[in-house]
Amino acid sequence: MLFRGINIKNLRLRLSCRNPRSFVKYLRRVGIEIGDNNLFHGRLRNYTIDLTRPSLVTMGSNISFNDGFALFTHGGGTHVLTNYYKDFIPSSGKVTLGNNIAFGRNVTILKGVSIGDNCIIGNGSVITKSIPSNSVAAGVPAKVYCTLDEYYEKRKALCIEEALEYAKSIKDRFGRKPKIKDFWEEFPLFLNGDENVPDLPIRRQLGSAYEEYKKTHRAIFNGFEDFLKRAKL
Repeated sequence: MLFRGINIKNLRLRLSCRNPRSFVKYLRRVGIEIGDNNLFHGRLRNYTIDLTRPSLVTMGSNISFNDGFALFTHGGGTHVLTNYYKDFIPSSGKVTLGNNIAFGRNVTILKGVSIGDNCIIGNGSVITKSIPSNSVAAGVPAKVYCTLDEYYEKRKALCIEEALEYAKSIKDRFGRKPKIKDFWEEFPLFLNGDENVPDLPIRRQLGSAYEEYKKTHRAIFNGFEDFLKRAKL
């Protein structure tokens, strides 16, 4: 049912779900299959999930959703075809999301596609075709740019220079020496896994990976001061 262009079921979703827990509870109640430990960033009222065919939607666990997320299980061209050909042609398809997926902002997923496990989807992407597991994809329409392994190795190299540039920007902008608490994401570069600093949210950042990280991680810099020395600070 539509009222001024708004799907009433989606309107109910937005009005009744004031937090992630109630959001997931509502999705399950209407028939969508969704796993556990999922994160919902941004405002839930900015999410659009097609509830007309909930049995066609499956979402896994450990998914990071973001502001402006939209998912559709049906197409929008039926109205035009009906008016022109005087016929009614329905349009629908399953949408399946795997486990451990990160969505950027304003991602739209169209009917009939699946996204595999361990994928990263860039901001503003429109998913019109299925994305295989262990992929990084972006664009309109979205396409796969690299494997997750390739992205991992690339980020490991780039994050070093990015962190050094960030350290320099603190000195340039604020006229002070960087403090360790400034580096709530960059800490793996100068802290070993078994080192802990109260000012840093290490356990929260690592989540389920914390115990393995604690045992195996070795920093590329020999402490925070060595990191600052490399930044010439």
